[in-house]
Formats: sequence, structure tokens, C-alpha cells
Amino acid sequence: MNNILRKRLKHIYIAAHLLLAAAGLIAVHPAAAGLNSHSSKPSLPSQVRQWMDELARQPGLSGWGSADFSIEALGPGTHGWFVHIAAGGGKPAGYIIVNAAEDGSYRLGEYGEGSWPAEQ
Repeated sequence: MNNILRKRLKHIYIAAHLLLAAAGLIAVHPAAAGLNSHSSKPSLPSQVRQWMDELARQPGLSGWGSADFSIEALGPGTHGWFVHIAAGGGKPAGYIIVNAAEDGSYRLGEYGEGSWPAEQ
């Protein structure tokens, strides 16, 4: 298949995908579709860091502003992530649960001190 035909098929596929998404027939998450690069919305790690900085102003969470974090998916198709927040020495300092919004942004679902809520 030549390059011109391949490019045209790719454009047709993308256009069809966007039309189906606009009609509400399929759900498209911009980050998964690679569309976030031209968006003004922050990336997931940037959004998490912003929330951590804001939450660090609350009593008991002051260490979050300088803490490290890691992100893992909650599971296939959930459009949600679990953020592990680690203080010095890797000790669990807290967690954040993030949900994807339909507009491609992220929503703070839950947060707390310690590790996963069920382990408290």
C-alpha cells in the first residue's frame, strides 16, 4: 500500500471515529486517542501535581507539596487512576483517586492520608 493511500485511510478512520464520538455512539478519551498534545488541558501527572500542591495547604497534608507520586490505572475501562503519594523514604503519605471527565479533563474523585482507603 503506498503512503498516500495509507494517509488517506488514516484520515478517514480518524474522521469516522470523531463523528461516532460526537454522536455519542462511542466514548473517546483524548489522552488515549493522542489528542491531548494540542489541548490546553494539563496532562494527568501535571494535574495530580497541581492538586497535591493545593491540598498541601490543608492541615495534615503539608508534606504533599514536596512528595513523590506514582500513578496506576484502576482497571481496564474504568477511566480512573490511583495515585500513590510517598513521603521521604517511600513511606505512604496519602492517595488520590482520579476520574476522567467527558471533556478530556480530570476530576479529583477522592483523597486521603495513608495508603489505600480499605487498609486504614
